[in-house]
Amino acid sequence: MKFRSNLFIILIILISFVVRLYFFDVNVEIPASDEGEYMIMTNSFAQGQILYQWPFYRPFLLPFIWGNLGFSLLAIRISLILFSLLSIFLIYLIVSL
Repeated sequence: MKFRSNLFIILIILISFVVRLYFFDVNVEIPASDEGEYMIMTNSFAQGQILYQWPFYRPFLLPFIWGNLGFSLLAIRISLILFSLLSIFLIYLIVSL
């Protein structure tokens, strides 16, 4: 039973990884998406210009870290994929309690 449970979560994570990779390089209109707003925040932190026009509902800690470490767009997208896969695993752990 434990093997089936582990196989199930691995299968879900692999499917979600494939779906995220499929949409990884889709050329969408970035300024209208969440990713665009986070990139604007990251660039302003990297340049030392803190804007007060950001939406109040956007968390600023992760763009602050990305901006200070000088992450590129590719590194930010990869980190977002890893965070989403980690959240799937954490939900699985919570449910399996």
